[in-house]
Amino acid sequence: VAGTGTVTSVSAGDGMSFTTITGSGTVAINKATAANTAAGTSNKVITADIAVGAAAFTALTPGATVTPDLDIAYNFTLTPNQNFTLANPSNITGKLGRSFCIVITNDATPSTITLGTSYYAPGGSSAIALTASNGAIDQLCGLIVTTTQINLTSTKNYSH
Repeated sequence: VAGTGTVTSVSAGDGMSFTTITGSGTVAINKATAANTAAGTSNKVITADIAVGAAAFTALTPGATVTPDLDIAYNFTLTPNQNFTLANPSNITGKLGRSFCIVITNDATPSTITLGTSYYAPGGSSAIALTASNGAIDQLCGLIVTTTQINLTSTKNYSH
């Protein structure tokens, strides 16, 4: 509001708080973290630095089963050391229409990914063979259509 005078009231919505303003006071926001953004936490304000940080890559732990946690991140890296099952992501509820990617750096051992039951791959495949050369980069991306349908695409052997 333009002009001078005394502020008599301030309304704070979700994610904001304030102390009583008489001649001075404080208005503050409840700033989201990158994890809050990935989780879709309510009552948080997303700032530009956090929006960019939420897209940062998070390393997945290799093993017999690998489970992306969508409350942690949407972009992942993985260096597998064996064949593995890509389990359905955890914390998928409330994330319909969102996508996630896994960038896989392969070792020299040929690896095969067995897909969890929610993944829909082209041609109805239930397994994906990774590029079998040391340092080869493959990428999997999933679009969450429903909590039981993730449309998966794979691109193999990225190079420059």
